[in-house]
Amino acid sequence: MNMNIMIGMLKKALVQAIVRFYAFAGGCHQNSTTNEPELLCKSRGVDFAEVDAKIQVQYDLYDADNSIKGKLAHSQEEARGAGYSGHRVRMLWIGGGMHMGP
Repeated sequence: MNMNIMIGMLKKALVQAIVRFYAFAGGCHQNSTTNEPELLCKSRGVDFAEVDAKIQVQYDLYDADNSIKGKLAHSQEEARGAGYSGHRVRMLWIGGGMHMGP
């Protein structure tokens, strides 16, 4: 399957999921008055990043969260430290394969 077609299909599916489950487009924060968790939605949606790694990768793709973390894109902790609290979807193309994750 063509990479552009697959990316288009995933973006379309993500839009449909967010319309139905709008809470995924927001962030969960603690209310300072009641100490209860609450959803904050800023109508930003979800950031969708495509990464094409044209390098030889020797990582453990069965443990991709830890072996790739922070090497081709910022980790979630780094993004939060930069003031971004929304959700992200990242597609990583490696040697004909794909890893999709936060």
